[in-house]
Amino acid sequence: MVDPVSAGVVWLLVSPILMELGKAALDDYVKDFFKGCIKDVEGLAKKPFARYAARDALKNFIILFEQELQRSHLDKTQIKQYLQPLKQFIDRPTVREVLGSVFQANCRVLNTAILAESWQNLTVQHPVRRNLPTFTKIVPDRFLQGRSIASLPDTFSWEQVAEKYLKSAKLIIEQNAELRAILNSQKLDRIDRTLETMAPIPTDFNLEIYQEALREQYECLDLGNLDTRSGEYERQLTVKEIFIPQNARYCQEYLPKDYELPKEIQNRLRELGEIATEVSAEDLERYQKAYTQQQTRSILEIIDDFNYRYLVILGDPGSGKSTLLKYLALQWAKLPPNQLSSQPIHLLVELRKYNRSKDEKECSNFLEFIERGSSWVGHLNKSILHEWLQAGRAVVMFDGLDEVFEVQKRNRIVDQIHAFTQTYPTVKVIVTSRVIGYQQQRLKNAEFHHFMLLRF
Repeated sequence: MVDPVSAGVVWLLVSPILMELGKAALDDYVKDFFKGCIKDVEGLAKKPFARYAARDALKNFIILFEQELQRSHLDKTQIKQYLQPLKQFIDRPTVREVLGSVFQANCRVLNTAILAESWQNLTVQHPVRRNLPTFTKIVPDRFLQGRSIASLPDTFSWEQVAEKYLKSAKLIIEQNAELRAILNSQKLDRIDRTLETMAPIPTDFNLEIYQEALREQYECLDLGNLDTRSGEYERQLTVKEIFIPQNARYCQEYLPKDYELPKEIQNRLRELGEIATEVSAEDLERYQKAYTQQQTRSILEIIDDFNYRYLVILGDPGSGKSTLLKYLALQWAKLPPNQLSSQPIHLLVELRKYNRSKDEKECSNFLEFIERGSSWVGHLNKSILHEWLQAGRAVVMFDGLDEVFEVQKRNRIVDQIHAFTQTYPTVKVIVTSRVIGYQQQRLKNAEFHHFMLLRF
């Protein structure tokens, strides 16, 4: 079912697990696998063809799991260390539910986040036994009452396993006439065809492809009009090579650049709604003193601080605001595959491009822009992304608020950012802007903390 090449292969994990699987246990797998698509799962569990389908699906998953370990260059001894953890893993109700979801009519992607999280919950950090690879950690039986837990290699990809497993399940349905007849009787196939004719092909949620898109888009610097033919620029510079973490000061009550402008310019900008209302000389002196006397902090330290879930990072033109966000996105884009499902996804929304996409009627909100905006890199399915955002598993970075030049449009985007934080209150949100012309009060009222990048 999985791979014609695998027919003659002796698998290390399949037989020990399936041989221990008794009739009662297999009936439970049938119920868990098909409860999302067939009403009478109790009756179905008694049918031999349903048991065959569940057993084949489970067998395929175990083989694909082992293939992924082999792809990580593990030898037989190392692979055998995963036998007990895998038994516990597939016995979890949440894992069974994910594995069984492939039999639902509209299933196109598996929830690899649940698979990764479930495996991670099995993993226990402990001193490594000798003669085992550095990525494998085994907990002695005396500590876990017979449980032996192994962590996965860095190159292990749940996305690869899930994609192949989904294809193998479709083949099971195709070759199992009785199962296919029941699914048809539930009208799932007809509903599936109807939905496909009414809706566009859904966007995938492939994090590895998104990682690659981020690297292609942001890893190398845009040198603009610099003459790259000279010896100094024979090769492209990368963000990692030039990025130096800036220091910053908290500026929740005082935006220094606004009050350094000539008075007549301040008044003009105030009339246009580009800067805040005037403050008294006494308050201004107090704010200035508090601002200059506070200790500076690394901007990376500030971003990692759990006390600042919502951030506005301000700075002069060329102070490195955009480079900072690109650096953060690229750090996520370099994570190994097996960490993608357990780490918050990083989304870098360039507001200039988002505003243009809205003007061209491509989208009306941030999730639509990420799913289908022509200037977004690595489109992601908005329904799955919505689930990640609801769980707080994202860092969303809105770059260049000042680059939306029309004040009304800029204010609408600020309102959308505020609404975004209300819809997804546990998501980390970062906004960048030039300080001149930035209206602080709206995001300040939305519980955003403001920091000013300092010159090197």
